[in-house]
Amino acid sequence: MVPRVKTVDDLTTVKVVFFPEQGRWIAHGINLYITAHGKTLQEAQYEFGWAVVGVVIANVRRGRQPFEGIGAAPDLIRELFEEADTDLGERQIPFPTGASVPPAFVAAKIIESGKLLSRLH
Repeated sequence: MVPRVKTVDDLTTVKVVFFPEQGRWIAHGINLYITAHGKTLQEAQYEFGWAVVGVVIANVRRGRQPFEGIGAAPDLIRELFEEADTDLGERQIPFPTGASVPPAFVAAKIIESGKLLSRLH
């Protein structure tokens, strides 16, 4: 079982698996069970980043830790990540400038590490 993440100090990398399904690209977070989708892989990556940002902003505005209440993905999703056949590398998840967001040190630490599963079984 993956331990529950609450603070940014608990997490520097959000692992995510991307895969095509029914004409869309699906993004599933592994250590943070956050999901998103898009018409293209790039759109799914963009939407996943915004989903992570949205969780952080909503929690901070409520006086909570950035990832409080967000658990890890179920075993089935973690297995998809392990089976993924293409490493997409890492990218920093950008936070919007001028928005009410956590301090800059928080935004600088959140990295997406993606893998691509070319198709489901």
